[in-house]
Amino acid sequence: MGIEVWVRRVARGGGAAEAVVAPAATERAESIARDSPPAGAHSGPATTDASPDYRAELDCIATAGVVIVGRWHNALDKRLANDVALAIAIAHDPAMVQSTKVQQTTFKWPATQTGDRSIGAARNAFKAFLRGQAERAHARCVVLFGDVAGTLADDRDSAAPRIVRQPSIGALRADPNAKKALWLNVSQNVPG
Repeated sequence: MGIEVWVRRVARGGGAAEAVVAPAATERAESIARDSPPAGAHSGPATTDASPDYRAELDCIATAGVVIVGRWHNALDKRLANDVALAIAIAHDPAMVQSTKVQQTTFKWPATQTGDRSIGAARNAFKAFLRGQAERAHARCVVLFGDVAGTLADDRDSAAPRIVRQPSIGALRADPNAKKALWLNVSQNVPG
C-alpha cells in the first residue's frame, strides 16, 4: 500500500523546506496494510480466545434423529441440507417416511450487545444450542458443515450425539464423491 509520511524540515539559514520520509511510520503503515483484510472483505472467525469480538451466524435443520448445522448461502444449499437431514432420518428409521417434520432455526453470535463476545463464550453458547437441538430431535447424529461450525463445536462433550464434520455445504453440492463420503461416514459410524 506504501503510505508515506512526510515531515517538513526547514533548512538552516532560511532556505527551502526539504521533505523527509519517516521510515518508522512507513513500516507501520505497510504492516497494517499487509495484515488487514481488503476493503469490503468479511473478516473470518477468530481462532484465539483472546479475540474480544467474535461473530458467527449458522443455519440449523433438525429432524427426528439428526441435526445439521452450517451456513446455507442460497436456496440450493438449503435444499441439499434438508435432503441430507431427511435421508439420514429415514435411513435410521424407515417408518418415518410419512411423519418426518423438519425444524429450522439459526444460531447467531453475539446473542446480545452486552457481555462476553469472545470465541470462548461463543463456543459455550453453541454447545448449549447444539445440546438443545439434539435433545428436541432425539438426535443420534450431528452433521457440521463448514469451518465456522467446526470451530465452535466441542467433540469432547460425552453427552452429545456423534458429530460428523464436513466441508461447506456448497462444496458437498459440487462434489458427488463428497456426498458419498458423507453417506458412508454417517451410515457406518452412527448407531441405528
